[in-house]
Amino acid sequence: MSGHPHPQGGAFTRALKELAQAHIPYRVMTFEAKERSAEEVARETNLPLPQVVKTLLVQGASKKYYLALCPGDRQVNLKALARALNEKGVDMAAREDVPKVTGYFIGGVSPLATHRSLPVVMEASILTMPEIAISAGQWGCQAVLRPSDLRDHLGPRAMTASLCDIVNETNRKENLMSEYFYSLDARKYYKDLMEAQKDMFQAFINFNSEIFEKESALPKKVKELIAIGVAHTTQCPYCIEAHVKAAKKAGATTKEIAEAIFVAAALRAGGAFAHSTISMGALKGMEGK
Repeated sequence: MSGHPHPQGGAFTRALKELAQAHIPYRVMTFEAKERSAEEVARETNLPLPQVVKTLLVQGASKKYYLALCPGDRQVNLKALARALNEKGVDMAAREDVPKVTGYFIGGVSPLATHRSLPVVMEASILTMPEIAISAGQWGCQAVLRPSDLRDHLGPRAMTASLCDIVNETNRKENLMSEYFYSLDARKYYKDLMEAQKDMFQAFINFNSEIFEKESALPKKVKELIAIGVAHTTQCPYCIEAHVKAAKKAGATTKEIAEAIFVAAALRAGGAFAHSTISMGALKGMEGK
């Protein structure tokens, strides 16, 4: 990921300034916004809709304001959000309050550089994404960065919870596994796993981020090609789709991805070949009886 490029047109928003000053790697994607929706961002940037993260202003029964970060293919479950915030209830903030509290207009709210320092609740599944796009505080201007970098930058005012429901069937059909593997709906049960073992769940997310998101001896593309091969041997459809997309973004060609799959196939078949010695040995043993 690139360092701190300025968006085209010379604009440098408060949100981008905050990222630059914190030395957080990001890149900027700009386009002419007409709909001001997550779907439009996905179309214009060629990012999968789940990786386009909406920033929503909500208000609790206590009258406190919060920001909820939600993937573009989902909507916030207000009851789940209220439980996460220990509020009796939570509702969307009044439209007129959004610019007053955040300093941004609806459709361009960023979790960064808001007028008020607001607690942020991030949908847990966001941390499984290789990268996400958030509003840079201006219509048609998105900052693309690693979700773990955003979480770490927000620090103690950020928390992670399962707070969103998948509701858009059309968007789900864009996901390969919904057609011939497991339904994407199954991912909603991650929240049950997290609620059963929050510390272990977070430890796994951190471990996964450490392996795939931080610079190390292996380039990003090589890691993703290895992951594709392993995912085909473990036969995890979610992993296959996620890592194929991540490998492509890291610069892998279709030919390289196909070769990684055949390497996995060779090793998978090699296991059967190697274990044939057990079968042959058993037959030899029977001959002596």
